[in-house]
Amino acid sequence: MITDSREFQKRIEDLASDIADNHNELYPTKEDLHIDMDDVIEHNYNYLLNSTHDTKEEIDELFQLLEFKDSVGSREWDHGLVFIGDDSFVDYIKQQLIDCNDVLDNIPDYVVIDWEATAENMQHDYSCAELNDKSYYYID
Repeated sequence: MITDSREFQKRIEDLASDIADNHNELYPTKEDLHIDMDDVIEHNYNYLLNSTHDTKEEIDELFQLLEFKDSVGSREWDHGLVFIGDDSFVDYIKQQLIDCNDVLDNIPDYVVIDWEATAENMQHDYSCAELNDKSYYYID
């Protein structure tokens, strides 16, 4: 899986907005209890579990995504930081090297490149963050 931070951010915003809407439905006449998306992100986990009718899974997903975003800590998050899932990293590196290197286009078919070893060597140029027990590589 290859994605960028804007997709993760959209999911964060969608979840936070849904949770805020559900919270506000519980307290329709109490303006002082109304919250918005930013409030949801600022609130703690237990407060949200006890003050909304959202499922635990939605709240868990939101907080996992927020933790992931914090662990990345990049100023580039809002501009589209590319994340390469561990299961796609070898193919990603192979394609990047082929796209950026004319020499690879001229290698005869009998020459074999160990793409897994090449990707492993290149992992040192990438940072890694975990989300739901999956590793994502990125360059900041």
